[in-house]
Amino acid sequence: MKVSICLLLFLATAAIIEAVRKEEKPGECPRILRNLKAVGKRCRKDKDCANADKCCFAGLKKVCTTALFPATTPQPKLTTTKQAYTTKQSGTKYQSNYVKGGKCPYVRYNTKKPRRDLCRRDSECGRGKKCCMGSNGLECLNATF
Repeated sequence: MKVSICLLLFLATAAIIEAVRKEEKPGECPRILRNLKAVGKRCRKDKDCANADKCCFAGLKKVCTTALFPATTPQPKLTTTKQAYTTKQSGTKYQSNYVKGGKCPYVRYNTKKPRRDLCRRDSECGRGKKCCMGSNGLECLNATF
């Protein structure tokens, strides 16, 4: 009787741990987050963030940001050019979003409307486009060369 109760408790605990683990997206948070006032949406958990972004601490609050992935870990489905770099602390090799070539075009910013960012990095934009400041916030615009 005691064995069956222990087994039942063990299985229930394992199921709870697995459910919590599924809520967390793959990848790791960057050690230092900068410039997130403009682009990071506030969040409580990874599931609050779009696509492959993770909910990471930035000071005293949590914001959605690009996750870091060990180079050997399968990446979420993103069509982007990546470059590798190594962290000094662990020596682990990570993949980071690569900035596309070209320059952002000049677009007059409309200060009368609230800012609305439609992208956060070049990798979210299609071929020939960069994530640039548009008339109402960050958006995918044709790069100029």
